[in-house]
Order: sequence, then structure tokens, then C-alpha cells
Amino acid sequence: MNVLIPLRMENPKTGLSDLLSLSERREFNLLMLENIVNVASRIGDVYIISPDFKGNIPGAKIFRSKLKLNPALNQAINSLGLPSIIIPSDVPLIRERHLKTLMKYNEDIIISPGNRCGTNAMVLRKKIKLRYNGKSFKKHLEEIQQKGLSYRIVQIKDIKRDIDDESDLKELHKVENNLSEWLEDKISRAFLKDST
Repeated sequence: MNVLIPLRMENPKTGLSDLLSLSERREFNLLMLENIVNVASRIGDVYIISPDFKGNIPGAKIFRSKLKLNPALNQAINSLGLPSIIIPSDVPLIRERHLKTLMKYNEDIIISPGNRCGTNAMVLRKKIKLRYNGKSFKKHLEEIQQKGLSYRIVQIKDIKRDIDDESDLKELHKVENNLSEWLEDKISRAFLKDST
């Protein structure tokens, strides 16, 4: 199973720019990516799909593409083949057991939504037109149904949690891990513990 993780480092996580500087957002992006790669490398070959990532993360290879998100993912799938699982780089609470749950089903497409109606994990055994950005979950379902493919929707709480804005940081901080420690170092405890 190929694990495809799209990543853009140029100006990541703009929804956090009131709290974190550009360099901090890039650092945070890398920490989330490292968490995901650490988990995903246990179940398959991990590829970071990126136009601008210049680092090295143990357990992952770089698939360089200057194309926009969906064409870049299609390029990777055409090159690397199926089956593949696509995981955004901002779903840091994903665990090996979650990926194994998704992979145990035999449908053509296994799709797991995010809290904001995005697609936070998708196993592809057949190709569909990828429609990431915005409320992609519904768009992907439409594509799957139009092609007459079999599919299964799998709801997993920790996959639903992606990190886009300040409220997400507060939720992430409640889970003790390397990211919550990093957040405490960068952002005041008063903000992180404030539930408003």
C-alpha cells in the first residue's frame, strides 16, 4: 500500500497566522508530518507529495511535483500505482490502528471524513477524479457514485480532527504528545486552556 501525504511548505496553516509566525507554522507543519510518517511507515511505502519540501524524514520518500494539489496526487498515483491511501499532512492524531481499520475493508474506495466535511483519509483501489480543497468529502462521494464504484464511509474520531485554526489547537493541546508540548512552548497556557 502506498501512503501519499501532500505537503506544501511555502505558507502553511494560514488559519494559525495570528498565533504563530511563518517559521513556527512551518515547524509545526513538520512536526505533524513526522507524526503521520512515523505511523504510516508501519503499514506501507510513504511518499510526501510536495513542490517545495527540502528536508528528509526517516520512513518517507519525496515525490516532487510542481503541479497543484489534485493534479500532483494524480501524477503520484499514475507513477506509483494503486492501492494507495491519501492522508493530509494536518491529521496528527492518526494511529496505526486507524489505518489498519481503513485497510481491512475490500470496497473500491474507503473514505473517512473530517470535522469540516473534508476528506481526511481515503483508500483508493480504483481511480477517481480527486477533488481536494473545500468540502471535498461530498465531492468525492459524488465522483465515486458517478463511476458506480463500491465504497465505505468510515468515521474515526482522531482522523476527523485536522488542524486548521485556533480552536483546533486547543483540542490538540488536550492530547498529551510532542505537539501539545511544542504548543505549550510557543503559545501561552492561558490561551490553550481557555475554552471560549
